[in-house]
Amino acid sequence: MKTKLISSFCTTALALGFAFSASAQLDREYIERRCWSLGVKVGTGDLWGDVGTKSPIEHFKNSNYSSYIQPFGGLYVRYSSWPALVMRTGISYGIVSAGDKMNKDLAEKETKYETDAVQRYQRNLDVRTTIWEGSFMFEINPFRISPLSRAAKMHFQPYLLAGIAGYHFNAKGRYVEKDGSAGASTGEWIDLYDLHVEGDGFKESGMPKAYSQWQLAIPLGIGIKWDLSPSFGIGAEWVYRKCFTDYLDGVSQNYIDPALYAQNGLTPAQVKQATAMRDKSWELDPNKTHKTGEMRGSNKGPDGFSSFSITFFYKFKTRAEPWWEE
Repeated sequence: MKTKLISSFCTTALALGFAFSASAQLDREYIERRCWSLGVKVGTGDLWGDVGTKSPIEHFKNSNYSSYIQPFGGLYVRYSSWPALVMRTGISYGIVSAGDKMNKDLAEKETKYETDAVQRYQRNLDVRTTIWEGSFMFEINPFRISPLSRAAKMHFQPYLLAGIAGYHFNAKGRYVEKDGSAGASTGEWIDLYDLHVEGDGFKESGMPKAYSQWQLAIPLGIGIKWDLSPSFGIGAEWVYRKCFTDYLDGVSQNYIDPALYAQNGLTPAQVKQATAMRDKSWELDPNKTHKTGEMRGSNKGPDGFSSFSITFFYKFKTRAEPWWEE
């Protein structure tokens, strides 16, 4: 249901945009002047990591996708120095989520247990990662490179985004105590960072290095906007963040010996939780376990996350004349 609503909204937004464009609404007052703007964005986020599907297409089209949709939004300030180039800085907060159950549709069609979709589905991991982000980006309006052109005066404008961001993340997994019964579907969401499920930061040789929850990212995005008046506009944008950590979902390396949890200072309660979070295959198959050293994730590349947002922004009035008309 949520997926259909988002799809319908996007289709309507695009239709309105092309309608505005086709009606040839041209006005020099709508061109970006040297001024400040204040904006708000509301939407959803997506996690691109080890947990979930291997294919981006399957990420969106699987029948379980709607249950992983989470909110993502924020506030931003814009400054226009030239119609084709706008500087943006802002803060965002949201949740990105994924689960191996997103592979269920593919897994049920496979005939071999060794296939990727089946292995992911049987791994049975899930994650919800909260993110606080601060960013600085350039908004590039290609149709307004020539400020006096006909295209520059159109109310409907596409744009590109690129910049740098810093963020704090906290990954949580669904905790269910192992009681020997299959099919459990509920549980408490608990923090993964302090559990060191894959032995990150442990003193033993061969263990992965400790990671920080404070990270940098490179945001890259595309968007469309409509100037409803010289002061007010709306739009839609999709932004992907190229990250530099493989632990955005708490999964990166191999299954480790559960005995290492107590040996590295975890409390009895944490040992119990880490041991349960280490291997959750038993929920689907009580006889399925993974041996120490088997692959739990892949460290071949860092994770990433993205957001789709509807934007609303207000341009503060200014008396400054455009420098290109002075």
